[in-house]
Amino acid sequence: MLMNAIPILYEIQKALEDFIKTGRNHIIYTNKIPLSEEDKEFLLDVLGEGSIKIEYKSKREYITFKETSLIGVWLGVVHDVERKPILEILEINSFPFMLQAPKEDMEDSIKRLKDILKDFENKDESKGGKDYV
Repeated sequence: MLMNAIPILYEIQKALEDFIKTGRNHIIYTNKIPLSEEDKEFLLDVLGEGSIKIEYKSKREYITFKETSLIGVWLGVVHDVERKPILEILEINSFPFMLQAPKEDMEDSIKRLKDILKDFENKDESKGGKDYV
């Protein structure tokens, strides 16, 4: 019996409309909503599968996001260290927020590139330095 699948689809529709107007993402925590097995199967059937699957692996967590057949709707699962699902979400966004690179990490990358390029310039001048290529 369907319990909450239809309201979730209405929420997705509204979130897509809002995203197009405002650019604001929306997250639905599906494992916090009572869903019957029929709800889950129905949602997966309606959402379908897109062509993108992203995996993020670290020592502390494992996150997967799959694009659905509805562009801008992503199905995400956050796992703990033992790879047990701890959070299941539907995210309405052009790209999953949890996977976006933090500004601080990008700043670290700039510093790293500057160091590599500086060392490369020094290598050119002195024929020494590290090999990066």
